[in-house]
Amino acid sequence: MQRRGFTLIELLTVISIIGLLATVATVNYSSSRVKGRDGKRIADMDAVRQALEIYSISNDSYPADGQKDESGLVLGGPDSGVLTDGGWSRSEGLTYMARVPANPGPWGADYRYVSLNRDGSHCDAAPCAAFRLEFFLETDLAGLEAGPFVTSPEGIHPATGEVAQQIVASATIAPESQFVARTGQVGRAVNAAAAVTVNNPNFQRATEVVAAPVATVAVVATTATAVSAAHIGSYLYLIFTQPFLLLRRKKGFSWGIVYNSQTKLPLDLAIVRLIDEASNRVSQTRVTDQAGRVFFFATKGTYHLEVRKPDFDFPSKALVGSKEDGKFANLYLGGRIVVPESGAAINPSIPLDPSGAEAPDARVLGNFLKRQARHAVALSGFFISLGSFAVARKPWMIGLVVLHVALYTFFRRLSVPKQPAQWGAVTDEQTTRAVTHAVVRLFSLPYHKLVETKVTDRHGRYNFLVGANNYFLTVSHPNYWKTESFPLDLRSVDHPQVIAAHLSLRPLTLPPTAEAAAVDNAPKNG
Repeated sequence: MQRRGFTLIELLTVISIIGLLATVATVNYSSSRVKGRDGKRIADMDAVRQALEIYSISNDSYPADGQKDESGLVLGGPDSGVLTDGGWSRSEGLTYMARVPANPGPWGADYRYVSLNRDGSHCDAAPCAAFRLEFFLETDLAGLEAGPFVTSPEGIHPATGEVAQQIVASATIAPESQFVARTGQVGRAVNAAAAVTVNNPNFQRATEVVAAPVATVAVVATTATAVSAAHIGSYLYLIFTQPFLLLRRKKGFSWGIVYNSQTKLPLDLAIVRLIDEASNRVSQTRVTDQAGRVFFFATKGTYHLEVRKPDFDFPSKALVGSKEDGKFANLYLGGRIVVPESGAAINPSIPLDPSGAEAPDARVLGNFLKRQARHAVALSGFFISLGSFAVARKPWMIGLVVLHVALYTFFRRLSVPKQPAQWGAVTDEQTTRAVTHAVVRLFSLPYHKLVETKVTDRHGRYNFLVGANNYFLTVSHPNYWKTESFPLDLRSVDHPQVIAAHLSLRPLTLPPTAEAAAVDNAPKNG
């Protein structure tokens, strides 16, 4: 029996995901702000250096800073807002920089200009043969590590000695800058932690700060790659809108349904948009639940529907010209919908055609192995977080373990359909042993349309969940003759069925049977 809603666990999982995404977005925003400030600092230094070079060409000297010592002149202030022939503050002669930039505070350190003699000593008055621009970077950027820097006629390079100490002493770092700086050292922290024992406090700290967050990132990154952004958005949209739609449902109301035109099974997470033809704008949007249900209450007017679901095509070409499809009536295959009065329901049956073409076995197997690898890495996040708790024994790490379980459950719900309890098996005709990584394809009749493709597991198992229709199977493996099943007539069933037939493959070392030879020479299905 299909569920008519979502469990508390699923709801809590989605709430957890929303919290995580909000946290990630906040961190990314803070990180972007830090890098934005540092990017401006590097650009400012390059612009000021170029202006100083042009000044030196015209005046055979760099401008003096007007200070008695190497404390330097803070740039961008009232006394240093412009660079002309008269120096930093006086507007006389040619202008080399109309607006001298200041440090993009409140974080970092002031831009300081120090005029120098050729030997590196402080230059009190022109002519000055060199200069030093001091600034501070909050994070690693453009190949430069966070810390104090100076710009000279030769370019940008890290500050050293007393100059570096003075810049660091005057710098202030934002909390988000400190976070970015720590995350930039994750790799070094992990390598250092591997060299000490579990009982070492430093190792425990590294585990707490590095290993546990890395595990979280691993779980999200590897599992989320299996799910399209459209699926995640559809799922969240459904969670937040379906309760309100249920409240508006009228007594005696019947739902529309979006379903697979070949298997006759409902399709969840399909996005259905109601388009007002008068304005050509989206009037309402719905996302189907696990039962494929959809409906609209519309005002008087003329509309049409747009339906989107990854790996499916709309409108259906397989049912062109049909008004009914078995138990499905009031088919919508595109076209205009006229609503004669406000408040009328739009609840058609909407078939979608599977869009998958018959890919080569090597590609099917490659995609299968990639999914298996992602699954393994996603599971590793749970064990890493569990190990981190065993080492550091911090109470909050228990919550991290629970979060991993929630993340894993959420993404599995989106990327992996629920499997039936029944399984078919593909075996070797001679040895009766299970054939691993055989490619099993399900086709519908009479159009030989590819419906779904599965790869057998290490036990040779596979299955397909289908509705009322005619089907047949093909099985292929590099070491066996390709085999095709007899047609499977399921047109009379009134509820979803599992195709789980026992199929045997004949090794290539044996001559093919007449059936296998016919399959091998048959035209390829597209």
